Amino acid sequence: MSILYVPVVVPPQVPSRQARELSELLDRVIRDYERTHSSVTPKEIREALTLTQQKSGSADARRATAVAAGLVAALVGGVVAFASASGISFQGQVPWIGIAIVGLLVVMLFVVLLRRRP
Repeated sequence: MSILYVPVVVPPQVPSRQARELSELLDRVIRDYERTHSSVTPKEIREALTLTQQKSGSADARRATAVAAGLVAALVGGVVAFASASGISFQGQVPWIGIAIVGLLVVMLFVVLLRRRP
């Protein structure tokens, strides 16, 4: 049995106008910094850019965590409201545990998808 492999070629995305402008600005700032600080190495510049990316990534992580917390609160509130409106008792906890696990899995999937988004 042979497996057919079809390569998928994704065309390169053209950067937006704002991305190109920001790139030019960063390039100018780095060149100016290199001129005034002749001892700076390319490795230090890469480290600085990495630190900048990490700082902006932590804001995304905080936003994703806040969204997840909001979703969990909404899920818990919705379950409690549904249960009280339906007259369902919390004495039978087994179904509620299943609902809570499924809800938390949905929230975790949502957070993972938010974190992977460019």
